[in-house]
Amino acid sequence: MIWRKAVRILSERRQKRRPLRTCVACREKRDQRELMRITASKDGVVTLDSQQKLPGRGAYICYRQECVEKAKKRDLLRRALKCSVPEEIWGIIDCTVADVSSPGKGLTRRMPEGMVCMADIERKGSESVDRQEE
Repeated sequence: MIWRKAVRILSERRQKRRPLRTCVACREKRDQRELMRITASKDGVVTLDSQQKLPGRGAYICYRQECVEKAKKRDLLRRALKCSVPEEIWGIIDCTVADVSSPGKGLTRRMPEGMVCMADIERKGSESVDRQEE
């Protein structure tokens, strides 16, 4: 009986725990990989952190349009990052959310003129790498 308890305790310890983060808009706790991370560096440069490894102050937001709209309306990212969020970043966030919500259909929204979607950059980057290998 004691042996079974010891095995159960050891197996629980061996399981890797996934970090939980809170969405700034809906305040729901989710797995870190289910949320989008926006980072502000010490210089005040705000970027979308797709790898979730950039240094600096980070804020997390769900890949849901309602959360993005709520965060923008209430200026929640500015509060969490303690610096202003440029309009270009909001465009990139909108593009990323639209891209994630409809993976088979492509983008459901058009990016504002002069802005580039991070998903497009990543796709073009992988295509250029493939061409260089040939």
